[in-house]
Amino acid sequence: MIIKWLTYKLQRLARHFYWLFRLSRARIGKGVRISFPVRVEGQGRLVIGDRAQIGRNVYFGIGQGGEIKIGSGCRIDQGAEIIAGPGAQIILGDNCWVMKGTVIRARQGKFVFGKQVNIATYVQIFSREQEVEGNLSVGDGSHINDYAMLDMADDLSLGKEVAVGQFSIIFTHDHDYSDPVKPAWKGGIETKPVHIQDGAWIGAKVIILHGVSVGERTVIASAAVVTKDCPAETICAGVPAKVIKKINSKK
Repeated sequence: MIIKWLTYKLQRLARHFYWLFRLSRARIGKGVRISFPVRVEGQGRLVIGDRAQIGRNVYFGIGQGGEIKIGSGCRIDQGAEIIAGPGAQIILGDNCWVMKGTVIRARQGKFVFGKQVNIATYVQIFSREQEVEGNLSVGDGSHINDYAMLDMADDLSLGKEVAVGQFSIIFTHDHDYSDPVKPAWKGGIETKPVHIQDGAWIGAKVIILHGVSVGERTVIASAAVVTKDCPAETICAGVPAKVIKKINSKK
């Protein structure tokens, strides 16, 4: 029993030394605050900008040829995971905030977050299917709230100052369930990009299906299911979501 305990302790110590070694290979700016332990694994490139704050048990995984770039003034909270596969890129602009427990994983694509993007607790941003992955673009000042899920099976773009509410889901794929032999959930994968324009507000517990565009400053009411495009400057609600009101514009 004592030998097993000592072996466990030695293995854990060795792992901590490895993380420190990988972190020492990163490009770290001035005034960076790091709360150890921070897990850093893989042969890719890690860049941490000036005055960034990295919390305890943050995990950076970077495959060969991959890159994670954390902008100046960013804050990555405890237990967040940012993973870039071989050749993939994840770029956080200056003054972004990734909160506790959030997972951002790009296997092969390019995920770019603008400046001052807030990603709240336990958000999931990755492809739900192993075979496919798109690219992600999130504009300056956007907010993705607690427990939201962004499916990255195809391209997804959020404009500037977009708000995504708690527990909302944005899908970029669906399954072909027409084959009578296969289970409905095991059919072929169909992917289509999703575009959400500047200033749109996606309420809590909204579901947006693949291939949809949401217009500029459009409001999607809580618990709506969006199956088709929503025009700009409107309020959409219901299952399926429909335009219920136009927003008075000063333009």
